[in-house]
Amino acid sequence: MMNLTPSWSLHISKNNKRVFFKIKQQKEFDIVRKSDEVQVWNAADKNIYPRHIVTEGYSKNPKQALWEPDTGRFLQITDSIQPYGSPAGNESFALTFNLTDYEPQSRSNPDKDVYIKNLDTGQSMLLLRRHMGGESNLLASQDGNYISYFKEGQWYVYDVLHHKHRLISGLLPYSLSIESLTERGENGYGNPGWTTQGDCLLYDQFDIWKVHADGSNPIRLTKGREQGIVFRIIPQSKAQMQTAEGRIFNNGRFDLTSTLLLSARAVDYSFNGFYLLKSGKELKKICYVNKIVTGIMKSERGDYAWVEEDVDQPRRIMVGKVGGKFTAVVESNTHHNQFHWTKLQVIQYKNLKGESLQGLLYYPSGYDKNKRYPIIVHLYEKQSYQRHSYINPTMTNEDGFNISNLTAKGYFVLLPDITYEVGNAGFSALECVEAAVKEVKILSLIDEAKMGLIGHSFGGYETDFIITQSNLFVCAVAGSATTNNLSSYLSVSQNLGIPNFFKFEYGQARMKVSPYENMDWYLNNSPVMHAANVNTPLLSWTGLKDPQVEPRQSFEYYMALRRLGKTHIMLAYPNEGHGMEKKENAIDLTTKIEEWFDYYLKDYNAPRWK
Repeated sequence: MMNLTPSWSLHISKNNKRVFFKIKQQKEFDIVRKSDEVQVWNAADKNIYPRHIVTEGYSKNPKQALWEPDTGRFLQITDSIQPYGSPAGNESFALTFNLTDYEPQSRSNPDKDVYIKNLDTGQSMLLLRRHMGGESNLLASQDGNYISYFKEGQWYVYDVLHHKHRLISGLLPYSLSIESLTERGENGYGNPGWTTQGDCLLYDQFDIWKVHADGSNPIRLTKGREQGIVFRIIPQSKAQMQTAEGRIFNNGRFDLTSTLLLSARAVDYSFNGFYLLKSGKELKKICYVNKIVTGIMKSERGDYAWVEEDVDQPRRIMVGKVGGKFTAVVESNTHHNQFHWTKLQVIQYKNLKGESLQGLLYYPSGYDKNKRYPIIVHLYEKQSYQRHSYINPTMTNEDGFNISNLTAKGYFVLLPDITYEVGNAGFSALECVEAAVKEVKILSLIDEAKMGLIGHSFGGYETDFIITQSNLFVCAVAGSATTNNLSSYLSVSQNLGIPNFFKFEYGQARMKVSPYENMDWYLNNSPVMHAANVNTPLLSWTGLKDPQVEPRQSFEYYMALRRLGKTHIMLAYPNEGHGMEKKENAIDLTTKIEEWFDYYLKDYNAPRWK
């Protein structure tokens, strides 16, 4: 027996003949589990116990259905066999799938069989077998004629009317796959939608392409590759926007006889701006500046307004005409110029593989060239995209780190880019960080005996690992860090209710294999396995309700360093997650981190909590 689900709104079809809604099993039929009953964890189950009990084999989750008022016809679209799905395109069909088709597996976005259901007849047919990749790699056109999907580095379309699959990107000369060590080449740069003339629009790394539905006559609409500019379409109407329902995406629709608005950014994130594109005409530049620009709008009289900012310029609203001058009409933080501020230098360096990398070096406020300053190095992955971000000083930082706080206190701050090789994330980070610091030393700006290291989440892992291999830093801070790759691999992702396998095989750890295929990679890149080498005083922190990185990971490192007699303090926040949500805890963490650095890098008195 089913009931209407009141939390889901009714939706009327585009032809005004159908009403779509959600139904749910009556609670009387739900399986009720007692808190003290024995949990059964069967390794052969499709989902592990925490995920399974959420839906009880998809019996408890809402199901999609339709009703035709004129005929009284009712059709249930999704069920316990195909629990995910939604009407798509022109709503003459639905796409459905089951995320457990190929479980157990080690992906967070699992392989799945995708079915197409004719909403007139109710019949379903297999559309794609073992489809891989992100959800935005399967999209229906608004007219219902095509379903585009990404597979093995290429875009394909399924012709709904003629029941045919066609490769449409085969004639494009450039790769359409996002290059990443964390994926299997199954994510494309994008398919924003279809034109009103029936052509498909595709992205490569730089440009926008138009191609016929049969794959013929590909035309590049922009010339970004030659200039190192990445062009993307900014939707300006509801029709141009991609929409999603039930994990099914519908594509945008674009009229190329009208003008399209494009975002533009340099491949190294230095310049950003907006352009106008009209078929058969040259691009028209609205603005392209060495700053961040966001939030563009057009007035009735044809002016454009957008927000811009830079590392030393608070956000302001700019207004201008195409080909004309820009004027700042609203300034934020008008008191900014009354204070000393940082300046930014982009440094260039290479890792041991010869890859060219960049780092962001922030100068102390009121920098004096006759002085040498302490430096704090902040880690994550690539951070150079942040080069134009204006950062307000504040004590309420969820990870306790604030560049403007530190530069105001007389620190250099360095954000180095890091690249990785498979199975060697820890040592890759070490190589890149050492190369970046070496480049900074050449500039003769810093006190080389006063260098600190900090990172949060994956940056915390990198911090914990680097201090096992290098004595370069006087002190370090690591938050919410994975420290034991093996125990973390064999744990549950609390926020997803699935095994943590995916984080290592397809995530930031970049292992590509399980530990049972290469145990050395897992152990050699685990900070806790090298804890005996640590000589750097460490401040670590964790939220005891962290659903992303188990607090146990911080405790394992704490226990190892405690047993080895190392200098280490761990902060454990009882009601916090992956970052500080409560204001008082954010202030406390920020204060303690800055006091830690002040003690080791500025010779201040030891804080009372130390």
